[in-house]
Parts: sequence; C-alpha cells; structure tokens
Amino acid sequence: MQRQALFLSPLFALTVASGASATGMEVKPGLWEFTAASTLPGSNTTAATNSECFTESSIDPAVFLENAPDCNIDNLKTSTSTMSWQMQCDGPHGQMTGDAEFHSSGETAHGKMAMNLDFGGNAMSFTTNWQGRWVGPCE
Repeated sequence: MQRQALFLSPLFALTVASGASATGMEVKPGLWEFTAASTLPGSNTTAATNSECFTESSIDPAVFLENAPDCNIDNLKTSTSTMSWQMQCDGPHGQMTGDAEFHSSGETAHGKMAMNLDFGGNAMSFTTNWQGRWVGPCE
C-alpha cells in the first residue's frame, strides 16, 4: 500500500512544473525545491525531494489532471497565494478521495493533502505535507 501513498508526490511535482497561466497561484519564476512527506498510520514517514524549474509566475489549476487521467478535481479554489481542492481518483484497483491545500508567499510554499484509499475493501488513510522554496534562477 505504500506505493499508492507515493503516487501523490510525483503528481504534485508534475503539476507545479507544468505550464502556467495568469489565473493560478503566484510563484517566483526560477528553480524550486519541493519536499513531500507522506505518513501512513502505523508506518514511517516517506519523504521525496524534487527540484523543478518554473518558467511562468503562477501555477495553473487546470494542469492537475494532465498526468492523472483517472482523477477528478472538485471544489477548486484559487487566489494569488492559495489553492485548495478536493480530489477523487478511480483506478482499476480502487478509489482515492481527499482534500488538499497549498499556500505560496512567492519564494516559499507549503501545503497538505489528506487522502482516503479503498483498494478492494482494504481502506486506509494517509497525509502528505509539502514544503517548497525558491532556490534561484533556472540553469
């Protein structure tokens, strides 16, 4: 089951690295470092750190589903400094639902996602916390 928890870290990294529009949450263009730490009840925390280059000054909420065709986002709310949403993924092995929020101050960012999973009657929950910081210009 730990593989499903790690699913959301790459999804998030791909989301924030995609092309952006002026309607999303503002971030400083350049190289960013993000750490996502997922915690499953009764197990250790699993963390992953990724570096991504932003070429635009905002994160477009529409890119959340580009790399997750079995997922839907509902109740999406955005401002220049905050995004929040609810997510549902229906895959061949089960369903994931959850709530997420992400905050940016331009050069730093943080957020949290709480997910509930049901894979063939095996239910579990996990939480992922994100931290991000602007590192400098893209190389």
